[in-house]
Amino acid sequence: MLSVACIGLVVMTLLVAGYAYVVKVDNDRLRMIVEEVRLRASPAEIPQLEHHVNAGVLPAIEEIEVPRPQTPEEERPAFFMESFDYRRLIDYSIEILEEGTPFGISVIDELTAFKLCVEAGERNYLITRLEDAYAVFFVGESPLEGIFSSRVAYGVQLVTHTSLEGVAGQVSRLRSSGYPAFIYRSPTEDGRVFYTVQLGAFPDSATARDYSDHLNVREVETITGWNISGRYVRRLR
Repeated sequence: MLSVACIGLVVMTLLVAGYAYVVKVDNDRLRMIVEEVRLRASPAEIPQLEHHVNAGVLPAIEEIEVPRPQTPEEERPAFFMESFDYRRLIDYSIEILEEGTPFGISVIDELTAFKLCVEAGERNYLITRLEDAYAVFFVGESPLEGIFSSRVAYGVQLVTHTSLEGVAGQVSRLRSSGYPAFIYRSPTEDGRVFYTVQLGAFPDSATARDYSDHLNVREVETITGWNISGRYVRRLR
């Protein structure tokens, strides 16, 4: 009987030990599963998970409108000067005058000449320094009230050419040197066009002739490369 009891005790001990082992193994496995789940759900990994999730549902990208350069309206360039400057006024004056253009001309003092040029606008006037005044030639009607103007004007013609390119460079150099030069475009009845180079716009032929007589011929010929011994006074029409 005693041996049977001993055997039963041993069996019970083994069963209890085996059950304890199984429970330990299950507990260890459960801890591993819990730890794995915890690691997967840790904050360090959440942004990455969200990133992958959000990558598939990105909001629509708004179209960005690229500014396009605006085409400026065709208008006369602004003409502004703070004070009288004869050479700068020449720079802003008419470069090519078409024969038959309506005009007026006034002989006035410096301040009034300055106002008249500015009011007439860029490329709408010619200015010529006289002995003690200025002759201002303007296109159309006078923009200033109360000043006398004439419809008769003269220029000192230097050369004549059948090509604009044949005189444009020399006229540009004359203007840069302070000479009131411009191109006078004259079409003929038979369809030809002549381009003459004029110096100044004067109210009468005598004033124009006096200007021509006192012209620094050598300097003008050096600037242009022309022989201007045949220059003469011409009426502008």
